[in-house]
Formats: sequence, structure tokens, C-alpha cells
Amino acid sequence: MIKLSKKITIKFVGEARNVVGFETLEIELEADNLTVSQLLKMLSEKYRNNLNKLLEHVRENRYVILLDGVNVSYLNGLETIITNMSTMTIVHAAVGG
Repeated sequence: MIKLSKKITIKFVGEARNVVGFETLEIELEADNLTVSQLLKMLSEKYRNNLNKLLEHVRENRYVILLDGVNVSYLNGLETIITNMSTMTIVHAAVGG
């Protein structure tokens, strides 16, 4: 069986960029049916210092995760499957009036 790798781009916008210290991360993974939750866990293990605080805020709904421009809460939440060449964007959830 041949495993194909998935190329995923992760963008950190605005305050998220300030928290992690970088703007874009491109990764290639050999994983089938990878979910947003699994990817976030993998990232937190690799980039502990930079991402743990941000991921804590994601769990508190302070940040919104977009997958190919669509808020994952409108899809299958953190259990949304990531496809090849997807772009995941993490942006601060703006609240105002």
C-alpha cells in the first residue's frame, strides 16, 4: 500500500502570530484522515513553547480556526478531516460592538 503525504499550510494571523512568534508553517505529513484536533496535538508536541498558550486559547474559543477559509465550527469542529493542500488559519476571535 502506498501512503501519500499531505502538505498543509498553517497561518497565524494578528495576535495569534504574536503569541507563537511566526506567521506561516508548512508541513508535510503521512497521515490518513488527519483531523484538526490531531494536527493541533502534533503541533503542540513539536512547538511546545510557542503553541501551548495559543492552543489553550483555542480551547477557550478566543481564537477561530479556519480550514480553507471556512470556520471549522461550521464543519465538524475540531474533528474536521484535513485534506491535502489545505490551509488552516488561526485568527483571534474579534468581539466588539
